[in-house]
Amino acid sequence: MPVTKLEFDFKRVSVKVGGRAWQIDNDLLPSPIADGEWESIFAEALVDLSHDRAAEALTCYCHGDSSLDFGHHGFSVWITLVGDASLVKAAEEILKQTIPEEFIRPTLASAEMSWMPRIRIENGMVWRPHDGAEWIAIPIDEPHQTRTEDVSDGADKPRDSADTATPASNRKRRKAMNAARDDVNVGHYQQKIERLLCLPTGSVKLINPDRSISHPGQLIGSLRERWAED
Repeated sequence: MPVTKLEFDFKRVSVKVGGRAWQIDNDLLPSPIADGEWESIFAEALVDLSHDRAAEALTCYCHGDSSLDFGHHGFSVWITLVGDASLVKAAEEILKQTIPEEFIRPTLASAEMSWMPRIRIENGMVWRPHDGAEWIAIPIDEPHQTRTEDVSDGADKPRDSADTATPASNRKRRKAMNAARDDVNVGHYQQKIERLLCLPTGSVKLINPDRSISHPGQLIGSLRERWAED
């Protein structure tokens, strides 16, 4: 089951006027971070950081508006990170790695901006808005999920009652252990496949029954249901 949390259960923080912010040229971002996908990719990239900083917290606030600041009339997204200083600094470095330098510029948070929380780090997890006032945690891979399919020789398999199982039951167990979880979003597994197979970032896409590209935020369970209904 997905881990969820209500908005009012998070630590109360607010944007500091005049604090550091980042402006993104949202219109001209290249694939795979175009069309707002940068937000999901940035959130996924924060998972390892959050796991190492369980005692720290951070909130990523966003504001969107039209702008001429990048030399053309377009739509920009402003980001400001609020929380523990060391965590903010580390997250900003990840943000700058996610967005090419020609599409991001430093700026200051303004009181006129309508800041909305879009990503949170708390309790060692990364959280995204889910439904109304509810947030959902991006799952962290469990140890067995990080193992690839080359476990069939059994060389490093724990010695327990499973050692006496038949080859068929062992195959079924490995299949269940490596199956994509229904409560995990598509983007998580796309990035996981890219990491495991050393593929370029953004090269892996999952497809809906109508042959459209599945949105990274769609849950695997929803993708399975759509294919089952087709």
